[in-house]
Formats: sequence, C-alpha cells, structure tokens
Amino acid sequence: MPRKPPDDPVFDPFWAAFPPRRPSPRERARRRFHALIKAGIATAEELTAAARAYAAEKRATKADPQYNLMASTFLADDCWRDYVPAEDTAEPSPVPDLDTGVHPFGGLVDRVGIKRWSTWFRPLRLERDGDLKIVIAPSKFHADRIRADFEQLLREAWGEVEVRP
Repeated sequence: MPRKPPDDPVFDPFWAAFPPRRPSPRERARRRFHALIKAGIATAEELTAAARAYAAEKRATKADPQYNLMASTFLADDCWRDYVPAEDTAEPSPVPDLDTGVHPFGGLVDRVGIKRWSTWFRPLRLERDGDLKIVIAPSKFHADRIRADFEQLLREAWGEVEVRP
C-alpha cells in the first residue's frame, strides 16, 4: 500500500489544482513551490491560481494528460508566470527594502529566468553604503561571474553597484 504524503496546507491546494500527469514527483514540486515563496518570487495564492488556469486550459483543449507538464517543471521553468492572472502581476520595486524578508534580488527573476537566478543571485547578499549598493558574493569566482555577466543588468536596475567576494 502506498504511503500517504505528509500534509502541507500551503502546497496541497496547488497540488490539488494542478492537472494530473504520471509521473509527476510530488516532493520535487513541493520543494520548488516553497523555494519560489521563500525567495519572494511568488505567493502560494499566485502559484495555485496559475495551476488552476493551466488545468483549465488543458481541460478546454482536451489535451492528453501525458502531454501535461510535470508540476516541478511548471514551477522551475517559469511556465507558471504565463498563467498568473493579470491583476497579480504587479512589478516589484527595483530595490526591495532589506527589512521585509524578501530576497533583495527577487525582482530580477523575470529578466534572467529562475534557473540562472537560483544559481547566481540566490546566494548573494546586498548591503548599502549610502547610495552605493554592495553585492556580496560567496566566492571570488562567483563575484567575477556576476561582474562579467550581470553587472550591466544590476546597474540598469539600481544604478551604482559594487560586487565583492
């Protein structure tokens, strides 16, 4: 007899709304769901609404369930953004308040994608010295990569920035 997955009152409505597909690993989807929320990229309500909209589209087109996305792919590849209702897509402020608990680089997900954001921006910290924004990377390699690939993007978003290891 299969084990019943543990209750997760935040994730369960999303999972119930998402169209079925076999296989669709629940635990992988649950981890990605909570990672998006923790990073401040989306709320549970936005993700659940996106799942409902995706399911409605699949029902309307009478698509074969084998062609439905896995829930984890839907979350990881930013597919969910295509299904967020228009009134829930307000742009985040370019530099979030550091006291809010929202990841300071969460607003860049739209511009770089969730995979690149998770790899390069999630480990970063942001500090301020007056008007100068100081980006703290976990290593010299990481700081060099941010400077090479993303410094222009950071300057467009925030003005003067300095990247340090």
